[in-house]
Amino acid sequence: MAVTIRNKTNRPVMVRFNSGLTCYLNGGDSSAEIMDGEIAHNEKLSRLRHRGIVEVIDAENPTAAAAQTKKAPPKVTKNKKTNP
Repeated sequence: MAVTIRNKTNRPVMVRFNSGLTCYLNGGDSSAEIMDGEIAHNEKLSRLRHRGIVEVIDAENPTAAAAQTKKAPPKVTKNKKTNP
């Protein structure tokens, strides 16, 4: 099974795989397809996923990962009343 990794931030991210190879992702970029053996039991990648920095997307079923993402609630601003 193949997966892709997407950087969810605006900053560059470095992801090291189990084989020792490193993937550099610019802000918002996605990697090429990666075999799941490269990321299985990868502690650094799991920390990046937990912090919301990267997203691992199944290459065969990309819509399932998109359905799991949470959107931030909209920011509410209050209008200040002017003095008469």
